[in-house]
Amino acid sequence: MPTKTYYLDKAKTQELTVKWGMFFRNVEIFYQKDSLGVVPSKYELEQGFHYQLPDGRTLIVQLLHGYTQELELRLEGGIVPGSATHPQERIKQAWYMLLFVGGLNVLLGAWAATQSIVILQQLGLGWGSLVEGLLYIGLGWWGYSRVSPLAFGIAIGLLALDWILLIVNNVGTGNMGFGGMFLRFFFCLVAYRAMQGARQLQNEAKLITS
Repeated sequence: MPTKTYYLDKAKTQELTVKWGMFFRNVEIFYQKDSLGVVPSKYELEQGFHYQLPDGRTLIVQLLHGYTQELELRLEGGIVPGSATHPQERIKQAWYMLLFVGGLNVLLGAWAATQSIVILQQLGLGWGSLVEGLLYIGLGWWGYSRVSPLAFGIAIGLLALDWILLIVNNVGTGNMGFGGMFLRFFFCLVAYRAMQGARQLQNEAKLITS
């Protein structure tokens, strides 16, 4: 059963744990190790199920639907840090994604170029892929460490260009590579959400300092 732990304070003394079954069924919330109960049904989870914490605060757990399913936790109107829709979590997800994509490009590109792997070279992998991979890693780290919308915007541009090249290369072959196109669309979506999250955090920081 998947489990995730959140903390409701910066000192990490207020522990909130969520457990759920397959397809987010039987979601159960624990506060300070004590169970607050199971969400009665998938429908109520999608509508947003309310819990009352011992100190009187209201916690809302909701399953959001889009291109992916995301479990959002809101406490007194604010998104709980670590929740799937929290801006910082969006940025972290994009960093991990770009690190994975970049690392894969670096490894396969270096392998194809140095070992003359024909199959990989026919897929367009080589020194260019290695450089592209390093760019993805650099952009991901820039976006994550500096909370930079620009970094994720550039990453989206590169991913989109890669997507277009995939389509062009497959035109006339009868193999449009729909799996690869879907993956690139998903990667662009993750980077776009991170770009929005970075903008939100920057705007909040400006309000605090103004």
